[in-house]
Order: sequence, then structure tokens, then C-alpha cells
Amino acid sequence: MSAQPIEPNPPDPFGVMSDNRLAVRTMIDRLGLPAPTIVARPEAVHITLADVDDLGRWMHALGGEVRRGIEISGASLWTLHTQTPVRADGSTVQIRAHVPVVSGEDVLAELRPVGDREPTPAPSAVTL
Repeated sequence: MSAQPIEPNPPDPFGVMSDNRLAVRTMIDRLGLPAPTIVARPEAVHITLADVDDLGRWMHALGGEVRRGIEISGASLWTLHTQTPVRADGSTVQIRAHVPVVSGEDVLAELRPVGDREPTPAPSAVTL
């Protein structure tokens, strides 16, 4: 009698979503980050924020890249692409933190996508 290798079952999407939700919820509680709405998916956990300043707190805590969606009806959706810190098993969970931003609202320069940032003016020469 010979043993045949058994292929592992594919990951259960509901188990992956539950694991992702737990990992992100634990991180949110540890870091004290705002998260009014959490939607877990197998590929990422989506957080919907209420204020652009909350997005700044997420960016400061986890880093990442902010992307701005197209403007529709005077507002656009800004999304921080980040991830949890590395877990004990070496994995991370992708996080997408979303916030609507009304056109013309003040936004920290660090949150603005690279193409949207104002160039830093060169120091001017002072003549006496």
C-alpha cells in the first residue's frame, strides 16, 4: 500500500473574511483608530471613515498610499491603501480606508496624492 499526497482544501472565503476582520479589529482596538464601518472581504478589509482627519490618523499609524477617485457631484472618494503590521505567522491583511472629501475641503498635504501636492516654493532672495 502506498500513500498518496492529499491536496489541501482551498481556503474557505468565509473563514478568510472572519480571520481578516478579527486581525483588523484587534489592530484598531490596539491603536485606537476610528472605524465606524468595517466590511471584511477575502482580499482586503474596507473601513469607511466619517472625516478626512480620521484618514490622517490612519496614515500616521500605518503609512500607505492615498488614492483619490473622480469627483462626482462636488465630492470624491479618497482611499488609503495600507495593511496590518506583520502577524505572528508572517502574513498581513490588506486594508482600504475610505472617506468622502467635498471639493475644496482642507486636506493635510501628507494625505494628498503625489500629483495633487502643491510644489514647495523655493526660498526667495532677500535684498537689503
